[in-house]
Amino acid sequence: LSEGELLDYILRMQSEELEKTDYKKINQYMESLRNTIHAAKSVKDINHNIDELRESAKDQLHEFYHNLQEDWKIYRQELLDIVDISDPGLLMVKLSSLMNEAFDHQRKQNENIRSHLIKGSLEEVEASTLLNIERELISSKKSFVRSLAYLRLPFEKASEFEYFPENNS
Repeated sequence: LSEGELLDYILRMQSEELEKTDYKKINQYMESLRNTIHAAKSVKDINHNIDELRESAKDQLHEFYHNLQEDWKIYRQELLDIVDISDPGLLMVKLSSLMNEAFDHQRKQNENIRSHLIKGSLEEVEASTLLNIERELISSKKSFVRSLAYLRLPFEKASEFEYFPENNS
């Protein structure tokens, strides 16, 4: 199914006479869906950049590619590890921790990129591309966390992740 088909289905469900709690749940599912789609789009938008890193003969760029792969593998596993947590309090803590780890990783990667630029081992265009990749990856990670929050937490708690402090690195 496409995003449009899913949204159309949800809108048709909302036009039926449902209990107020059902409407709230449907809206949460819509938020989860929107965030999941945003997460996927963020990665799709940099897919060609990631392919270029993978195929690069330049050691620094190839190293960044391997670091991205390893980081994503770790992030994915951490996200999967918390999917089935049923305790809302524990889930909040784990999602917050995952978000903070993602911000910390992005900050370290941005510092590393700037360091390589200063040393001259990266050109400005290469550094700009890498910073853009990091920006899109953090956007995707935030969206995945928000998606899981809307899927598994009460709306009031899930919406706290909409305003999770931004990392300004």
